[in-house]
Amino acid sequence: MDRWDCHVHVFEATAPCAPGHYTPVHRPLADIEALAAAQGIGHLVLVQPSVYGSDHRVLLQALQQGAGRHRGVAVVDAGVSDAELDRLHAAGVRGVRFNLVSPAGLAALPAVQLGQLAPRLAERGWHVQWYVPAEQLPQLLPLQRGCPVPFVLDHLAGLHA
Repeated sequence: MDRWDCHVHVFEATAPCAPGHYTPVHRPLADIEALAAAQGIGHLVLVQPSVYGSDHRVLLQALQQGAGRHRGVAVVDAGVSDAELDRLHAAGVRGVRFNLVSPAGLAALPAVQLGQLAPRLAERGWHVQWYVPAEQLPQLLPLQRGCPVPFVLDHLAGLHA
């Protein structure tokens, strides 16, 4: 089962959530893995949910439980230490997420933050994942041109069928 699901969220009922946000239903890794296995999917990309901000306890626990089968996408700010990036990398994280959609997200495109992080992310072979409204997609183009890491759009880039 070499197939991947490239965007799932693990939720823990007892984990603290960001204020002013939704309260997620309990969705542990075992439940997600069982559903994925039934579809022939053996690997998951676990994306840090906006309700947890930059508290990665649930994500890191799930990556550890996955015993190397899965990868993660974290939420960090430009001031994150290299030691923390290395710790996340060792756990299986391979990208960072910028969220401009949810109440716990950013208010505007983080060009300065991206500029500070991108070289450090490139050293680790990471990507940047964007959760943006569809109307902001054109604003990502100039950021991508000067960025040494690939961009990934999540939640279908806010597009509707």
